[in-house]
Amino acid sequence: MKDDRWHVCAVTPKNSGEALRLIGEHFLSGSPLHQAVGMTKQEFKQYMPAQWKAALDNPLPALVAMNRTSQQIVGCLLPAPFPSSFDDIEALPDKRRTIALLLQQLENRYLPSHPVAEKSLMIDIAVVSESVSGQGIYQQMRRTFECLAVAHGYTRLFGALSSAATQRVCVGKWGHRVVAEVRYDEFTTGCETPFSVITDPASIQLAMLEL
Repeated sequence: MKDDRWHVCAVTPKNSGEALRLIGEHFLSGSPLHQAVGMTKQEFKQYMPAQWKAALDNPLPALVAMNRTSQQIVGCLLPAPFPSSFDDIEALPDKRRTIALLLQQLENRYLPSHPVAEKSLMIDIAVVSESVSGQGIYQQMRRTFECLAVAHGYTRLFGALSSAATQRVCVGKWGHRVVAEVRYDEFTTGCETPFSVITDPASIQLAMLEL
């Protein structure tokens, strides 16, 4: 059932700055990948504006969830094209490159034998303020975005599920299909296994929803 306390709408020039600040303050705490490589909030905030600008150039808008009473932004969802582009991967700083290499390997386990429909999208970032977590806001943003994607002719929606919470909701609850995965303790860069500190879940999953 829809929770009328929250209103989900497209990012606008008026609320764009607040949405970006929300991501900067709350995304890291829910990202096992960023925590595993030791990325600081300051490091994340330094590169996020460029990623944010790129996300806003996508055909479908980023979404925000707002408190209807206070108009405070409490959630944000950013889409991205699929497959992802890794053209600049070698130029990235070490921590970002380590994450990008994992995501590249994840997509490469799916793409060679599965031609991707032209109308495919990925959920790049989805974040909810910790003060209102567990109240269905993430699910409300996802449902809104899925309806928007269908209306624009998209046929598949992908997500790289790195946390136990997102796997539990997307795969366990919604039945999204896992089409590829990489175990954290088996991924290596050089002689290192940078994500082996993540034990729950055991792997990052690429999940697909047919729209």
